[in-house]
Amino acid sequence: MRESSFIDQNKQKWKTYETLLSRPEIDPEALHQAFVEITDDLSYARTFYPNRSVRYYLNNLAQRIFYQLSNTRPFNLSDLVQFWTRQLPTLVFTYRRTLMISLLVFMLALLIGAFSAHHDPAFVESILGSDYVQMTRENIAKGDPMAVYKSMNSTDMFFGITLNNISVSIRTFLMGLLAGLGSLAILFYNGIMVGCFQYFFVQNELFVDSFLAIWLHGTIEISCIIIAGGAGLVVGQHLLFPGTYRRFQSFKIGGTRGLQLLMGILPLIGFAAFIEGFFTRHTGVPDVLRLLFILLCLSFVLGYFVWYPYQLHRRGKMTKLREDITPLFHPDIELHQIKTPDRLIGDALIAGRQSLGTYIKAQWPVWLTLGLAVGVMYYLQGESPYPDILLVHLLGEIMAPSAASTWYVHLITGLLWWLNLTVPLLPQFKVCHKRTNALWIATGLFILGWWGFSYASNILGILMLILMSSYYYFMLTIWSEEKTTWMQVMIRAKHLLSPNAGAFAGAFLPLFLMEITVFFLSYFTIAKGVQMMISWNIGMSDVISKALISIFIAFLSSIFMGIHYHLCRMMYWSFRERNEATGIEKKVQMLFHNE
Repeated sequence: MRESSFIDQNKQKWKTYETLLSRPEIDPEALHQAFVEITDDLSYARTFYPNRSVRYYLNNLAQRIFYQLSNTRPFNLSDLVQFWTRQLPTLVFTYRRTLMISLLVFMLALLIGAFSAHHDPAFVESILGSDYVQMTRENIAKGDPMAVYKSMNSTDMFFGITLNNISVSIRTFLMGLLAGLGSLAILFYNGIMVGCFQYFFVQNELFVDSFLAIWLHGTIEISCIIIAGGAGLVVGQHLLFPGTYRRFQSFKIGGTRGLQLLMGILPLIGFAAFIEGFFTRHTGVPDVLRLLFILLCLSFVLGYFVWYPYQLHRRGKMTKLREDITPLFHPDIELHQIKTPDRLIGDALIAGRQSLGTYIKAQWPVWLTLGLAVGVMYYLQGESPYPDILLVHLLGEIMAPSAASTWYVHLITGLLWWLNLTVPLLPQFKVCHKRTNALWIATGLFILGWWGFSYASNILGILMLILMSSYYYFMLTIWSEEKTTWMQVMIRAKHLLSPNAGAFAGAFLPLFLMEITVFFLSYFTIAKGVQMMISWNIGMSDVISKALISIFIAFLSSIFMGIHYHLCRMMYWSFRERNEATGIEKKVQMLFHNE
């Protein structure tokens, strides 16, 4: 088909899409359908008209629809009502067998914990910890066995328990990424712990007192943990058994639905923590009232998560779960455009996702070597001088080694970060061997400068590394795109950044805050969860623990640095377009050429 015929055939449809995007309120379904159709047209144009204006037009229109998809409907209170009255019960009924497996595993573990505590009194201390058991025995001797619930003021206890239980629930859910086995392991451990804890009071003839105190809040709290485990199993189920979907598509469905299950129990987690912080401590309340409250909580759990979903199903009022998969959008990222900071970050994330395989293939040996180096360092140095801030200390040792670190940590971190800074440009190295000497020298000076700053303070060294690497990446982009000398690169970087310093900071600051959030959340969920599982099964020394955590830090950091490189690349073209308008000039020339 000729290009003119293709345009005449579809121009009315494209005009409809332009009108759709200009509306103040956009129907999400219509926008989704427009995205599917425009990407089909874009694929056709890429194949038959790769260098024509219509491809650039369709690519721009597809990007506009893509970025609008996530921002089509304002928040509405009725959406929350619909979620808890229809969506969540529908999910619970759909995955009732998966949730039943989660419940059975927990109950089996609870019985095993009680049985083991009955036959081996030392088993309780191995699970609950000798310090906790000794403290509880002292409380029993004082005549207040539930004093542990009175050790803090109510408000502090409420917030502390809420954060802890949310962390445990998120960790239990995320461990479903390990084919569901991680979620089962955490459920099993928690079940054993609850069984040991309850039977410990049975052995001390305090069953009634302990039952009325523990299950006052535990009825809802334990139910939430079981549902979080079921949500993780949903992810593992879709990952292992994709059915007619491609595995990634099935994983996307399972991840979305598992996350919805997890989000549905977050208010209940907060409510259970409120009960534990403000009510469990009042052990003088009549036993009948406490028992009635436990039965009320149990009735709510069974009614909402068992009876109500079944009634919706029986009456045909369940919400249809969407199974359609939005096509993966791999746009030709338009470089010659002036972009806002959020657009720059979005394009950098897309480019980072497309090159993720390159980073992993190039750098996994360095992560392992770095873990070995840190493990050897701690083995030789003994106990960490910073036991209370292990994460911050390890992050500092890896990203900004101090004078106390040994030479092999400096060597390995230097190798790691040089790869992080240069892997994106390896294809250019293959065709530009003669131009790499200056880059090697500049990289060496960069690493020496970073070490110099790190001697003053690990935190300062980390911040300087981020700042210097961002500027260094910007220069690498110029060096790669403009094929000039390194001295001219530095002059060119100053020329582009001087009028755009605000945009440079405006793009990097939100990205940095997002990365810090992802880093700490993943550390306290995935990393600590894996570490805990290994400790339960085969044991783990302090040296191995620090080595594994260092590998995790190196892995996440290298992914972040890759995104930083792509952000610098997007900023280079955006700043160049703002200063010189080279993209507009080329498009105008192309239009005249087409005429």
